[in-house]
Amino acid sequence: MRNLIFFCCIFLVTTTVSAQQSAIPKKQQFVNLTFGFGNSEMSYSTSYYHNWNLGKKNKFFIGTGIRFTGSNAKNKNYTSAPSNLAGEATKIDTAFGANTSIYALNALLNLGYNISPKLQIGFNIDLI
Repeated sequence: MRNLIFFCCIFLVTTTVSAQQSAIPKKQQFVNLTFGFGNSEMSYSTSYYHNWNLGKKNKFFIGTGIRFTGSNAKNKNYTSAPSNLAGEATKIDTAFGANTSIYALNALLNLGYNISPKLQIGFNIDLI
């Protein structure tokens, strides 16, 4: 319950800050937090972006950043590629993980378009 209240507060603060912007600044910085939960599984990610807006009206942006991603699971079966991709049904293999964790730290490139001061569309890709 405390986590839900925390996330609602973060959402309200983020919404309030973005609603107060009336012009697109030359530089922008963002922090992104993502969580996912499943049956004995959890994934999470946090990112920092620094964007530079380009053009006379600052409509396009390019940016760099860093992303940390993690995933944890308990009592999980990990299966290799299906037989139609592996070529032979005998080449399918399964590994059991009692407690598994995967972590990644990546540098990223961010590209996009500012539709309005409050709305962007874009994508990012991990470079390293």
